[in-house]
Amino acid sequence: MNFIWFIAVALYFGLTYLIAKYIGTHRQIGYTKSIYWCILLSPIIGFIIVLSSPKLLEKTQ
Repeated sequence: MNFIWFIAVALYFGLTYLIAKYIGTHRQIGYTKSIYWCILLSPIIGFIIVLSSPKLLEKTQ
């Protein structure tokens, strides 16, 4: 029983990190706010919030 909880918590924080790092950094919401929403609500709802944020404009020189 304890092993299942360990895997669930590790999966929860792993998904939160992946969403914030690879998707949130390229959006206007940013890394910090995407981590906040993923931990506060859930990674799935945080993923929806991050995707609803507009993308950053790429700088072309």
